Amino acid sequence: MLLNMRYESGATENLKLIQNIINILFRQLSFVMTMAVFLSSFTSLHAVDNVNDTTSSATPDSVVFQWISTRDTVALADWLEEGGDPDIYNADYTILGQEKYKRQTPSGIPIPFGRADLSRKSVHGINALHLAVMNDDTTTIGLLLDAGADIEAIDNDNNTPLLASWMIQQDFLSKYPNPFSNTFGYLPRTESQVKWSRKNAFLFLYNRGADISKLTASPEEILTRGTWFNMPEIMKIGLERGADVNVGIKNELCFDDKGEKQGEDDVLGRQLIHLAVKFKAIRALEVLIKNEAQLNTPDSKGQTPFIMAVNSKAMELIEILLAEGISPNSTDAKGVPALQVALQNGSPGLVKFLLRKGVSTDEFDLTDGRPLFSAIRHNKPSMVEGLLECGFDPNSFNENLKTLLHLAVSDRNELMCNILIKAGAIVDLHDGEGYPPLYYALGRTFQIPYSTIQLLLENGSDVNQTWGNGEGPLFAAALRNDPELLRMIIDYGADLDRVDGDGKTSVSYLLTSSIRFKTLKILMEYGANFLSLNRNGWTILHGIIRDKNRELLESVLAENVSQIINCLHKKKSPLHMAVTEGDTVFARLLLQAGADPNVGLEADELPFGQEFCFSIALANNDTTIMRLLFDFGARVYLGDKFIYDRDDAELVEDVLRRRKSQGEILFKEQRAIYLAVAYNAEKCAQVLINEGVDFKAKNIHNQSPLWWAINYPGRESLHLNDKSEVVELLLENGANPDQKDHYGLNLLCHTCDSQAEWLVKLLLKAGANANSKQQKKPALHFAVEKQNLSITKVLIEYGADIKITDRKGRTVFQIAQKNEDLEMVMLLKNAMANQE
Repeated sequence: MLLNMRYESGATENLKLIQNIINILFRQLSFVMTMAVFLSSFTSLHAVDNVNDTTSSATPDSVVFQWISTRDTVALADWLEEGGDPDIYNADYTILGQEKYKRQTPSGIPIPFGRADLSRKSVHGINALHLAVMNDDTTTIGLLLDAGADIEAIDNDNNTPLLASWMIQQDFLSKYPNPFSNTFGYLPRTESQVKWSRKNAFLFLYNRGADISKLTASPEEILTRGTWFNMPEIMKIGLERGADVNVGIKNELCFDDKGEKQGEDDVLGRQLIHLAVKFKAIRALEVLIKNEAQLNTPDSKGQTPFIMAVNSKAMELIEILLAEGISPNSTDAKGVPALQVALQNGSPGLVKFLLRKGVSTDEFDLTDGRPLFSAIRHNKPSMVEGLLECGFDPNSFNENLKTLLHLAVSDRNELMCNILIKAGAIVDLHDGEGYPPLYYALGRTFQIPYSTIQLLLENGSDVNQTWGNGEGPLFAAALRNDPELLRMIIDYGADLDRVDGDGKTSVSYLLTSSIRFKTLKILMEYGANFLSLNRNGWTILHGIIRDKNRELLESVLAENVSQIINCLHKKKSPLHMAVTEGDTVFARLLLQAGADPNVGLEADELPFGQEFCFSIALANNDTTIMRLLFDFGARVYLGDKFIYDRDDAELVEDVLRRRKSQGEILFKEQRAIYLAVAYNAEKCAQVLINEGVDFKAKNIHNQSPLWWAINYPGRESLHLNDKSEVVELLLENGANPDQKDHYGLNLLCHTCDSQAEWLVKLLLKAGANANSKQQKKPALHFAVEKQNLSITKVLIEYGADIKITDRKGRTVFQIAQKNEDLEMVMLLKNAMANQE
C-alpha cells in the first residue's frame, strides 16, 4: 500500500510521510528488541528451573549478569542463597553493550537496556561486582559483598571496583571518542553529561573498607570532586588524606555551566571556594568554611566568591558568606559594588536583601541607567520603583539614545509609563533620532493602546510638536486610519492647518497611500482643508480615482472642487486616470463636476499624443469613453492614426459636423486624408472627400494622398493581393494616376516593380501613361525585369512602346534575352509585329 501512494501533497508532505514511517518502524523494532530480551531472560530462567542439578553452577553467567543489569535483586539474592558464586566471571560479557544503545527516542536520545552506561570502553571479562558498580547499584553491591565477593577484584584493565567507581563520564568521553556520534548523534556533551554516575557506589565501597590507597587521585582531586558534586562525605576523605582547602583547581576538573572544559586563563587562581559558589554547593561551602578556606580570594577574572554569588543570585550562599563577615559593600575587579551588580542583573529580591543587610548606596553610580532599563525590559515594576527611590534618573538614556519612557511606550507597558511619569520623566524628551515617546505611541508598528496615548497627552505631551520632516501627532494619527484616535488628537488641540517641511497637511498625508474614507470624513467634519495639494500636484481626487472609491468621490465632488479637479500630476489629471483605467462611471462623475476633457491643451491646440484624454481613449479603443468625452466637448485631432486604424467614419463625421456648427476652419489637420488612405479607411476617406477635402493636394515631398494609398511610408510595398478600396475611391474621384514624388518615384513604375497587377490595371484605366519613366527607366522595363508576363501584356495593351530604351540604351528585348526568358521574348516579338 505504501508503494502505491501518490506524491500529491508536495515535497514537505512526502518528507513528513517518510518520517512517520521511519518512526513507526523504530517503535516496532524497539518492541521486538524488548520482547527478545524478555524472552531471552525468561528462557534462561526457565532453563534454570528445569535443570536437575540446582547448584549455582547450573545458572548461566549471562542470566546472572542480566539480573544485575536489570536490578533484579530478588532473583540475585535467591541465587546467592543457593550457593551462587558472588565473584562470577563472564569472559564474553561486554560492559557497555554498545549495540544496545542504538534504540533511540524521537528526540535522538538513546534508550539503554538496563543501567549500563558509556563511561568505559568496551571490555570482555568482568565479574558481577564491577557490573554492579557500573550501575551505581548499592543494593546489589551489598548483596555481593555480603555473599563474600572480593572487594579488591580487578577487571582486565586492572581496576578495582573502587577505581571503576571513581571514573566520570567526562573523563572517558574526552579520552575515548564515541563511535556512534556521527551516526546517531549520541548524547551530546551537555551539563547533564558531565556527572559522576557512580558516586554512591564509591562511598559504599569506601565505607565497606575498599583499599583507597590504590586510588591514583590526589587528596586535592578527591576534595575537588566532593566540592564539585556537593558531597561532604567525599570531601572528608580528601581532608583526611591531607588535602588543602585553598588549593587551586586543576584545569581538567573544572567545567563551565554547560559541562565544557574551561581554558587555562579562565580558571587561573580559582580555588575550591569559587567552585562551590559556582555550582551552588551549599554543603560543600560550609565544609570549606569550617576548614578555614579563604573567602576573599579573587580568581583570574577578579571575582571573589561573594561577587560570584551575587552574579548567580544565590541568596543562601550570600547569606552564608555575609554571616562569615564578608562586607555587603564588596566590589568586583572593576570596583563595581555588589549592590550595583545585583541591580544590573535585575533581581529586586536580591537588592532588597542587600539593603536589609546594610549595603550602602553611596558607592555606586546613580547616573548609570542600565539597571532601570533592565528592570523595564523584564517588566519588574517593583524593581523600577526601588531604583527610582534610590535616586536613579528617570530621564536616563541607553546606548541607543532612547529614554526609559521611550522603552516603556514601545513595550506597551502603561504601568511603567505611569511610574516613570510620576517620578519626573519628561514626556516630550526626544531620542537620538529626534522622536518623542508620543511618536512611538502613535506609530502604526506598535499599535499602542489609547490609554497610554491619553496618559502622555494628559501629562503635557505637546499635540502640535513636530519630528522628522515637520510631521506631528495629527499626521501620524491620520495615517493610522483610526477614527477614534484621530478625534482624540484633534480634541486635544491639534492644528488642522499645520504643514510639514514639504508643505503637506494632514489631508495630504492621506494621499501618499490608500485613501481612508472614515479618517477623511472626520478631517472634513472638523473643517480640514481637503483641497490642499502635495508639492507634486497629487490631489485627493487622484488618490480616490486610484483607490476606486466611488462613495468617497461622490462625497468630495459634492463640494466645490474646481480648485483641484483639473490639477495635473505628472501631466495626468484625475480625468486622465479614470480614462486610462477605462472607468466610465468615474469619468462621467468628474465631467459632470466640471472636469475639462481638454485639460493640458492650449486654446486652439488639438490633442495629439498619449497625454490627452481623448487620445488615451482612442488608443484604448474605448468607444464608450470616447463618445462621453466628445459629448462633453473634447477636441478631436483628425490626424490621429487610431481613428483610421478602426475606420471610425461616424466619429469623423461628428467632428466635422460640430466644427461646422462652431464655425471652425475645417481640415486644418492635413494629415487626416493621408492617414485615411494610408490605413485603407475607405469610409473615413469617403466622408472627408464628401466634405470637400483637397485629396489632390501634395505634401512637402510632392506626395499626394493617392501616393500614400499606394506607397505609405509606414507600410511595405503592395503585393498582388493587397487590394485597396481607397485607391479606387481616389481614382474614381479624379486623382491623378500619373505622378511623381519629390524623389522622382513614379506610381505606375512603382506598381510594376511591386508586381501589383490589379493596381497597374487600375492606374492605366484611370489614364496613367503606359510609357511613364522612373529615373529614365520605363514601366515596361520594370515588368520585363521581373519576368511578369501578365503586367507586360497589360502595359502593351495600353500602348507601351516596345522599342523604348532605358538610360543605359537597353531595350526590353535585350533584357528578356539576358534573362533567357523565351516566353517573354516571344511575347515582345509578337507585340512588335503588331505595332509595326
